[in-house]
Amino acid sequence: MSLVLDTLTLFCYVLSALFHWLFLASRKRVLFWGALGAACAGFGIHTWDLSVEVLRAGPLLFSELGGAARFFSWTVVLVYLIAEGFTRIRALGSFLVPIGLLALLLGLTLSFEESRLLPPLSSVWQILHVVLAFLGLAAFALTFCGGLMYLIQDRYLKVKQLGGFSSRLPSLETLDRLNFWALSFGLPLLTQGLVTGAIWAGYARGSFWVWERTTWPLIIIWAIYTLLFVGRWYLGWRGRRAAFAVVAGFCAVSFGYVLHTLG
Repeated sequence: MSLVLDTLTLFCYVLSALFHWLFLASRKRVLFWGALGAACAGFGIHTWDLSVEVLRAGPLLFSELGGAARFFSWTVVLVYLIAEGFTRIRALGSFLVPIGLLALLLGLTLSFEESRLLPPLSSVWQILHVVLAFLGLAAFALTFCGGLMYLIQDRYLKVKQLGGFSSRLPSLETLDRLNFWALSFGLPLLTQGLVTGAIWAGYARGSFWVWERTTWPLIIIWAIYTLLFVGRWYLGWRGRRAAFAVVAGFCAVSFGYVLHTLG
């Protein structure tokens, strides 16, 4: 059953990414609705698939890199569907859905090793930690896509190549506002993920914080986005500098979370 669900989910996400790219090239609305429909179908099957896996292996599934990548893929598509519903930025799926697809491919290529996990680590605090932290990271993936689109659009405007691909992207003001609001939602979610993770550690290990390879990457991730938020809110970081910062920040965060999970 799991293999069938994995295959169907992968097929839907590939189809959604392909339709989004074709829509971006041709602007035919039927392609966009096809892309959105495929994403919704894939998300529904993905939800079913993860539910089956959690019933089999428990929430510790997400403590392994493969399971974590699959859950991150699910949160990315969830954030895309929410953002699409609120912002109506049609080009967003061309950048965000492929991130979910790549995360799913990574998760499917890595095997789940139950022997590496300790049953006492499973608790409601771990579930909250995983859900909140990954929703925060998915919001940061949204800032990454918004920042990337901003840099592309800014480049087109600087060389005065209006029309064509530039006309298919939102305005710089819209993208800058998208980045700020995604950052504003992502940082509190990640912060709550850290807090619940500390409570989970206290429950499982008898200490709310242990300095080891699995903890310091999370602190660095939180520090990076706290700095970005302070820069946006208090120091007036906007435009190209802010867009470059969220793109670079997400790349650093992705590497840091891989280290955290592998630790």
